[in-house]
Amino acid sequence: MQWGTGVAASVAAAHGCDPLTAVLGTIAVLLVLGIAAFAWLPAPKAASARS
Repeated sequence: MQWGTGVAASVAAAHGCDPLTAVLGTIAVLLVLGIAAFAWLPAPKAASARS
């Protein structure tokens, strides 16, 4: 995560954009991807959830 946000900040600075905006945008995208990945995990079967 630190490496990726560092790259995003460096690329943004090289293109004349605000590095903080790029870093926060990168973090937001990674959080959304994590939420989506968690939501798409298979649900436990009903029998194994009770035990």
